[in-house]
Amino acid sequence: MVKASYAVISIHYPDKRPAKVRTQGGLQGVLYLAFHDAEPASNLTVPADIKMMTPEQASESWRFVEKHRADVGAIVFHCEQGMSRSPAVALCKMTGGDVQHF
Repeated sequence: MVKASYAVISIHYPDKRPAKVRTQGGLQGVLYLAFHDAEPASNLTVPADIKMMTPEQASESWRFVEKHRADVGAIVFHCEQGMSRSPAVALCKMTGGDVQHF
């Protein structure tokens, strides 16, 4: 494993362009995901225009982490606000969370 190598999971709003992740030495891969910073609640109906993380995206992120975890020094989680989507994905993945919990 080369410590300077890394992979990026970049999350953006569905109606926005993805962030530009600069291709530079050490970058081993980028996964772009698009969903809103939202979660369901039992007493609320999610509006149709709000796109939440899907089980397929959760599985895709898990496969990406598994693919790169032995070959990189870091996996960087990025989102537009950096407040809940990326930390939630990172915490779930790094603590061995099951993709069914998304």
